[in-house]
Amino acid sequence: MDTGRLIFKNASFQIAGKVLTVLSSLFLTWILREKLGNEGYGVYIFVTAFVLFFGNIADWGTNLIVVREASSTKLESQNTIFTSSITLRFILSFVAVILVNIVIRTSIEWQAFVLPTTIASFVLLLLSLKNSLGIILQTTMRFGALTIMEVLLSFAFLLLSLAFLVKNFNVSYVMLSWVIATGLSAFLGFWFAQGYLKRFSFDWRVSKKIIKEALPSGTLLIVFSIYNRIDILILQHYWGTANVGIYGLSYKIYETLTTVAAFIVSAAYPLLSSQKAFENIRYIYQKTFDILLISCLALFLITFILAPSVELLWGASSLPSVVPLRILSIALIFSFFNHLTGYSLIALGKQKTSLVIGVFALILNLILNLLLVPLYSYQAASVMTVVTEAFVFVCSSVALYRLANLRPSFLSFPKTIYSLLFAEKENGK
Repeated sequence: MDTGRLIFKNASFQIAGKVLTVLSSLFLTWILREKLGNEGYGVYIFVTAFVLFFGNIADWGTNLIVVREASSTKLESQNTIFTSSITLRFILSFVAVILVNIVIRTSIEWQAFVLPTTIASFVLLLLSLKNSLGIILQTTMRFGALTIMEVLLSFAFLLLSLAFLVKNFNVSYVMLSWVIATGLSAFLGFWFAQGYLKRFSFDWRVSKKIIKEALPSGTLLIVFSIYNRIDILILQHYWGTANVGIYGLSYKIYETLTTVAAFIVSAAYPLLSSQKAFENIRYIYQKTFDILLISCLALFLITFILAPSVELLWGASSLPSVVPLRILSIALIFSFFNHLTGYSLIALGKQKTSLVIGVFALILNLILNLLLVPLYSYQAASVMTVVTEAFVFVCSSVALYRLANLRPSFLSFPKTIYSLLFAEKENGK
């Protein structure tokens, strides 16, 4: 099968699932805003952002490293890589749970968030297991099964939250719903992946290699998470949870749309990681770039034009989210390409280069947010996201060109579209 078609096919499984999860998420957002108001929704956004930040400690970049190592390893050696990584990631998630519960209790301003955060912290253990099983499915190109896991999580979370909110329960019960739904998804993931876990075989040498390779990418993940979440913390400090709720709605939409890029690139990543010849890497890189270009321009136009439609979904109280959403639609373009440049650097073993770029991006983002968010609230936070994503794109593109002569063409996408639509038909003649 044509490489472009293979990437598109596997990405399509995930995108189809994402359509279902987005519909579920839209309805859940409407329910949360209706039942909890801007203040309560702001608490929900703060708690989930806080917990997921520590979730990056549980991952620490091991996800991409394990996929890369397993994709370039013989089938009989993959079991040891998979089981060793599951053990390692579970230990990291346990540390993350402890840190969440310590840090949330260090600030007087956060006392109202302690109970929901404590409940939500346990999701990190289950997310670690679910994502570890997802690594197996991604490596073996079983994206359909991976999609079913995500759809189950989303709909279970919606139904459980709805059951609690109908009874007028608070955010803590929503967090409990998240924990239970993640557990169900992890159980299903084990059922899908058990055929690839023939025996438990923990190997310290394999784990040591994963840790060594993951240190730069894990640190990078933490860095990117800080600048993805720091605006919410600064916004909450200076403007309160109501403004966090407004910005959180627009950012939630933006973040959901960026997952399309994650799906496309994650489908290409095992292919990039398994290649040794630079010529093959450049070919896969260009095909992925073309698909991303088409997708991000379409989503940018749709988001920018239809941004006022948030009122139809979430009522008049959501109208302030239109301006930040339109600003974030510009960041969407850079974010799409940053998925490709970031994954490509890791596939090439250049995690340290990504880390250096990420550190400078964090410094830029932090300084600008501290200067401008106190003055201009969520509008400034939105603009800083655009600036940071653009900065990362320029730096990572230059790095890839210098390290591997990866310089994509912006004019080859018509050929890729043609191959997606007609190549397989022609091959079948």
